[in-house]
Amino acid sequence: LMKIRESIHAVFLHHAIMESGMDVGIVNAHEMLAINEVEPELLEACNNLVFNKTEDATDVMLELTTKERAAIEARKKGGAVEVKEKSWR
Repeated sequence: LMKIRESIHAVFLHHAIMESGMDVGIVNAHEMLAINEVEPELLEACNNLVFNKTEDATDVMLELTTKERAAIEARKKGGAVEVKEKSWR
């Protein structure tokens, strides 16, 4: 789940620094993720969440978090990741 958190931070910091002029902040540079390292699907979800662009931004992020948690558990067990798609919603 670090990937999700670090992706949200990357999007927020990128926009705060590049577009809003943030010039001081305390971060752990060792753990930072550059915005160009964020997967496209996750990048879109982070942008939607940070800027509240869509009504379902939180739901989409929760869904991605659930998938990431399942992937982590599967890797711990040495198995493959099974992705269950929701119905029409």
